[in-house]
Amino acid sequence: MLPSFGQAGLVPSPLPSRIDSDAPLLRALAGYGLSGTVPHTTQDLGECVRPFLPLLFTLADRAGVADREAVVAAMLKDVQQWCHCWESSGLPARVWVIGVAQRHLQQRQLKRPAEMQQH
Repeated sequence: MLPSFGQAGLVPSPLPSRIDSDAPLLRALAGYGLSGTVPHTTQDLGECVRPFLPLLFTLADRAGVADREAVVAAMLKDVQQWCHCWESSGLPARVWVIGVAQRHLQQRQLKRPAEMQQH
């Protein structure tokens, strides 16, 4: 009989950072979020999010959003809000960021029809 996922020892371990080059960036964002501190400079924050920007802008373009910058900023806010959960997922950082961004876009799309019906 196989043990259930709830039992100890079956939690996936995070990939080593030598394989996941974006891992330190999410760890830094998580550190800022959990400690309640803000990055020392906007450059510090920029260094954490810059590698993800082309990916997020591509997702926004494919979703056909009108205000790309605002949507990418909202996706980054979600990433920063939830990045403390990333390592326990066992996913590479970039895959996890894509998932958070896609969830944001899906939730945004679900809200749009409701907003249109109200007008």
